[in-house]
Amino acid sequence: MRIAVASDTHSNIYALDAVLKHMDTVGYDLSVHLGDSIGFGTRPSETLDTIIDKFNYICMGSHEKACVEGIEWSGLSNIAKESLFKTVATLNTGELEIITHLESKHHIKDTIFVHDENEVGRWNRIFAGKTHIPVIVNKALSTGRISFTNDSQGYGVFETALSEHSIVNVGSVGMPLDGDSRACYAIFDTDTNKVTLYRVPYDKSKIVNELYRKHLDHKLIDTFVHAR
Repeated sequence: MRIAVASDTHSNIYALDAVLKHMDTVGYDLSVHLGDSIGFGTRPSETLDTIIDKFNYICMGSHEKACVEGIEWSGLSNIAKESLFKTVATLNTGELEIITHLESKHHIKDTIFVHDENEVGRWNRIFAGKTHIPVIVNKALSTGRISFTNDSQGYGVFETALSEHSIVNVGSVGMPLDGDSRACYAIFDTDTNKVTLYRVPYDKSKIVNELYRKHLDHKLIDTFVHAR
């Protein structure tokens, strides 16, 4: 089975559309979104509705959790809080109700899918998001040796086999923070135990222009442009 795993779209419908087209091209059987569908970007309602429609499983991220438990006391940055207050004002009652009932994690076969790996609390096979930085961490059972794999050369795709104790951070669809502004997601093949992380280009000018028109914080706009 091929599982498409995405995370941290952050109301960036343009990046999401590009990822969904790429997912269709490479092929998948099941899809999981690890949370933070909303916040920061310009199209929260459209993005959330698309994720609800296209993904089989959706986790509650830190931004959705803040909407449920209270933005002001969430521990998010001031920029994140300001953006999230504006986001909530645009969502309808049905969308807010869906957010309220999202699960924090999902188990598929022997793999855990969660927004924040720290919520699991032990080594297992975990797919996570939150950091916006894609990396694959494997722990060898025989030696305890830990290895890290990422796309340090910027090729736009990298693949590795997973051990029984692995953490895969799938990066961010809508707001990467590793210096590569292309959207990022993963395909996990449960038959071969291999995971492939893809970088997908999209037209950033659309969301950047919308951010400027909404007079949002320039630091936030720079993050979308430079992925830092």
